[in-house]
Amino acid sequence: MNELAYDILIEQGFSIISHIRKQDEIKKGDYLKSIQCYMHESRSSEEDARNYIKDLIDLTWKKMNRDILRDRSFSKDFRRTSMNLARIVQCMYQHGDGFGIPDRETKDRILSLFFEPIPLS
Repeated sequence: MNELAYDILIEQGFSIISHIRKQDEIKKGDYLKSIQCYMHESRSSEEDARNYIKDLIDLTWKKMNRDILRDRSFSKDFRRTSMNLARIVQCMYQHGDGFGIPDRETKDRILSLFFEPIPLS
């Protein structure tokens, strides 16, 4: 790590030692979440960070929806698949880490999606 930090210091004039030390403090298996990262970078409260990330997600969905309708440089199938992938990701992570730490809520949602019939009313 010291050698890598030295190379970056020489090549880019930026010391990353403090960042490496902070990273080493994170226990194996722990991952920084976007809310934690934003809190650290902006020195904001958890509530402010949550609101910021929520607004960022909302803005990104608006941009994606606009672009999917306007941009015709990709095929309709590719655009539809891209949007579906984004929907899957949001479904898996909107209530926490539904992939790395699967919880009952995420599992129930996926099971209902594939195995429970849609009611006809």
